[in-house]
Amino acid sequence: MTKGDHIKFHRLLGVEHHAIDMGDGTVIEFRSGRALGKMIRRVALDQVRGRSSLITVRYDTPVLPAEETCRRAEALLEFFDRDGKQRGAYPRYNLFAHNCEHFATMCKTGESMSEQVADFQRGMRGGARTYLLLTAAGLAIDIVIRRLSNRAPDSDHGQRR
Repeated sequence: MTKGDHIKFHRLLGVEHHAIDMGDGTVIEFRSGRALGKMIRRVALDQVRGRSSLITVRYDTPVLPAEETCRRAEALLEFFDRDGKQRGAYPRYNLFAHNCEHFATMCKTGESMSEQVADFQRGMRGGARTYLLLTAAGLAIDIVIRRLSNRAPDSDHGQRR
């Protein structure tokens, strides 16, 4: 990873989070929810990444130089004050029209786009609804199993009388 890279890492249900690497152990990211603070923020990479592995996004098309990519990301920080209130005309977070991948791609290439959204839209025509429902059901079952396995066992649990 180097300064100006568009990076991504995995979240729940196969969703990826995208950000711009600032080359000093921090990233600039775009996220949803005013309750979380600033929607565009500079934060330590480890704070955002968690335990996920990092992937540097590679492009088949020309990209902007690293300095320009970082300058664009830093300029967008100015649209939000310290309390997370929006000060400028930058679009609000929208999962399908303006998400973290749109933000990072726009900083890196000058064009706002999201492969995740495009893949999802293509998949909805090809049976992705069933896949999403099965994935959500599997996740719910996994959560229940983990919670049950983390509970302290009852003294006579599993014993016949």
